[in-house]
Amino acid sequence: MAQVLLNGLVPALLYETVRAELGEPVAVVAAGLVAILSFNTVYESAQASDSLCTVAFLASTMLFGRAVRGAGPAR
Repeated sequence: MAQVLLNGLVPALLYETVRAELGEPVAVVAAGLVAILSFNTVYESAQASDSLCTVAFLASTMLFGRAVRGAGPAR
């Protein structure tokens, strides 16, 4: 169950990461596509650890991007 809930964070994490680098329109399209087309969303999120790894990767990518831009932690 935790994997399913964590996998729900993927579109939001991707949106935040892409918006900072490429802008709002591209971020909306990317988040929409991953929400609809992600294999983890449809089937795999309850069966394997892939969804956990995806969330961890996207969260670390977002935090790394913030650090590079000097944005610091979210307030």
